[in-house]
Amino acid sequence: MARHRDLDRRLELLDAVVHHLGQRGVSGVSVRGIARDLGLNPNALAHHFGGRVELLRAALDRALQIQLAVQDRQEQRRPHRSEAERIRSWWRWTTSSPDHLATVRIAVEVATLPPGQFPIRPDGVRFAWQVGMRERLRIRGLDRRTTESEFARMTAIATGLVVEMAVPGSRRRLSEVLESTVIDLEARLAAAEAAAAARTGMSDLWPASPDDAGISNNVGRHAAG
Repeated sequence: MARHRDLDRRLELLDAVVHHLGQRGVSGVSVRGIARDLGLNPNALAHHFGGRVELLRAALDRALQIQLAVQDRQEQRRPHRSEAERIRSWWRWTTSSPDHLATVRIAVEVATLPPGQFPIRPDGVRFAWQVGMRERLRIRGLDRRTTESEFARMTAIATGLVVEMAVPGSRRRLSEVLESTVIDLEARLAAAEAAAAARTGMSDLWPASPDDAGISNNVGRHAAG
């Protein structure tokens, strides 16, 4: 029971830290400063999270978990969504509340910190829709290089849109940018699927068989003779 209370307290503190970072930003933060702003004893944060880097990493993971929980609920209602629909839903949730936007912005701000201040996630994931995206793009027919290019392109655009949301009255304009981007992404995926289907159709028209191989070998031997 004590362990459950400790875990509950950790999550309670972490959610408070995520909200604080979303409102105040991540640059120059310290365990002592966060504790002061939240009216906590610094030892309480140190007990659960260790130092500054560990606290930021935990907050970053928690911010992503919050996004993923929303996305999971959406997937349960509509389990076979396209990439465009998944990203649109994320954007609507992100821009529907200042708190949501602040939660998403934490990962964006961490990514802009000077090199060496904080270890960035090696998979480059900042947003919920990025989780599993590479695998989904490969399944739909993109090769590895194009997959990485599309992942990076969509990440860069979404990151810029989150940053630009700080400009008052920009939501409609930025939503139009997002819409044109995801339409372009789906067009590329549709083209890749069509190309893959065409390749499969060609192989079905002329299937390789042992008899074909034998005929080819016999022809080759006769030609050599």
